Amino acid sequence: MKMKLILIVILSFGPFLTLAGIGEWGRVSMDNPTVLELAELAVDDHNKLSTNDYYFKLVKITSVSFQALNGIKYSITFIIGQTKCFKTDPNHKKCDLLHKNINIMNLCSYLFWIKPGTPKTVEIIHHACDKGHQLRMQDYVGHEYSVEGYEAHEDTEDGQDDDYVAYDND
Repeated sequence: MKMKLILIVILSFGPFLTLAGIGEWGRVSMDNPTVLELAELAVDDHNKLSTNDYYFKLVKITSVSFQALNGIKYSITFIIGQTKCFKTDPNHKKCDLLHKNINIMNLCSYLFWIKPGTPKTVEIIHHACDKGHQLRMQDYVGHEYSVEGYEAHEDTEDGQDDDYVAYDND
């Protein structure tokens, strides 16, 4: 029964998924409506948890993969940028990025689990975002982003597991 349900879910995504074996990680199109919805959910989650006075918005999804096993897990890595809007602004979804050339960008990684059943339940299993670096906008828009120079740390001194820390390649 579980195998049949998983196959039905996988086949319903059609051209958006690269089929992998059950339990293996596969690729997903970054244009997949579920991926776009999950990325927006992640940005909303980040804005809710962040102590920054400004909203962040999605700049670019950099990678996506999925795993089908007792539901579907999605791993999404993306870049968010700080907007001009304070968190008190009710129209924050329409906000522009803080500046056209220089912006505070965060590289974020979220792991979602869409549990089987009706209604579908989405759970954020893991999330990590860097603390913000001043980067040029043209480094990200229209170019593939490289995660080189960053590594995720599971546990930090402050007891949180949501940091990306820069490291030297030397």
